Amino acid sequence: GDGCKVNGDLKVTGNIIGNITDLELDLTKITSTSDLTITAADALYLVSGSTVQVNNNMALGSGKVIYFDSTDTKIGSNADDPEDMVIEADQDILMSPDASLVITPGTLVARNRRLS
Repeated sequence: GDGCKVNGDLKVTGNIIGNITDLELDLTKITSTSDLTITAADALYLVSGSTVQVNNNMALGSGKVIYFDSTDTKIGSNADDPEDMVIEADQDILMSPDASLVITPGTLVARNRRLS
């Protein structure tokens, strides 16, 4: 075929530019001395047989969320300025700290009570 297969090291200085319609990488290590940007027109999947570890900050854009199992369970922010933190669950939100749970409200504490 017209493909390129590399066994061993592939070192690139500069940019890799082109239209890739289907790309599957089996990587053990990516090293970059500057920012590494991956842009996908659709979903980008990171699949790991173990833990995915982030050793620094993870920033999400305004109004973006992290989903857990379904879109009904998420943590994120809305698009307000300044933004609000949004925590939603399909069922319960359970908090079980090893020590104290401290909640410090701003100027307003809103209460939402269940009607029996």
